[in-house]
Amino acid sequence: MTSPCHENGPVWNDGRVTRSAFYFYFPNTAVAVAELMGEVYASTLLAASEWFTGGVDHRRLDELRDGLQLTASRWRAKPGLMVAMLDAAGADADVRNVWQGWVQEFADRAATRIARDLKSGVARPDIEADAMAMTLVGATFHTMEHDVRAMSAGDTPSSASIDALVDVWTRSFYREP
Repeated sequence: MTSPCHENGPVWNDGRVTRSAFYFYFPNTAVAVAELMGEVYASTLLAASEWFTGGVDHRRLDELRDGLQLTASRWRAKPGLMVAMLDAAGADADVRNVWQGWVQEFADRAATRIARDLKSGVARPDIEADAMAMTLVGATFHTMEHDVRAMSAGDTPSSASIDALVDVWTRSFYREP
């Protein structure tokens, strides 16, 4: 069976297939959502990859800031899709499992980076990498959700939200931001 998605997005957006016909191609909603969200997920991981994999030198703060700004731009580019994903995760256990797996992937990568920064001495020694990473990733996803829900309601996302996230991330675990 061929996927009803193509390079320009899901085919029901251009009127060629109804939403119910679209879901016929997938064994469950979670698989359909994963197909729809796969590009956003991959591009968001890529946006943060410089910080996830970067060194512990002076560029780490720029890499963190750039990663958070790019992450926000990815979410803000598709607010309707992001809100639909968030709503589906709240209503469907299978979709929620997919979403939680994605959040965990970001938290795992952030924890690896924080652990590396702890080992190198640039992070505060009194933190636990996994707990710090999950807390910060959770704050980031919550902020992104707030932005896309505002956009879906016709409002403008906060211009200061990313600056606030950068501040929270850097002050939470780095010795000297």
